[in-house]
Amino acid sequence: MGRFEQYTAAERRQMDKDQQDPRWLAWLTRMNEQLDRFLNETFPDMPNNPWTVEGLRQAEQAALERFPTDEAVALPENIDVADQFYRFFGEVFRRNFEGEWYNVPDFDTETRALGFGPVVSRPFNENYLDVVPLLTTAVYRREGDLFASIFGYSQEDYAEWQAAGRLPLKEWIEIRDKD
Repeated sequence: MGRFEQYTAAERRQMDKDQQDPRWLAWLTRMNEQLDRFLNETFPDMPNNPWTVEGLRQAEQAALERFPTDEAVALPENIDVADQFYRFFGEVFRRNFEGEWYNVPDFDTETRALGFGPVVSRPFNENYLDVVPLLTTAVYRREGDLFASIFGYSQEDYAEWQAAGRLPLKEWIEIRDKD
């Protein structure tokens, strides 16, 4: 699965610095605005509670309708709408699984070249949820269930973590990986 490694003091300082990057902070500042546009303008036909697996399914279907190919996601005319999708998908996981938005610059891509990498960190999983490539993967596969599948796995992992007493990540990984 994965393993937990302690960071050096220098790595921890750099990670803290990454969270203060002005480009990242500006992106976070626009979160509510972009989500509002997504839910009220771009895709207003969401369920009453969009922050559910059903909301993910409907949003993924909308992405398949909006983007004919995975290359279309990165086209200049689609950058803003793609950003709305990234935020929505990540926000569903953040809200349901005690996640936090986190900047991992190494997750940025040449295509985007923003200088930051938006991911969702979850307290029960050592792997970040990297929403940018997940959108292009969903569009490439065109199956319509990628995000719902990931949500289902996250639900199972989250429930197991809660049942184990909401342990710190390092302890949880040790217990989880023994099975």
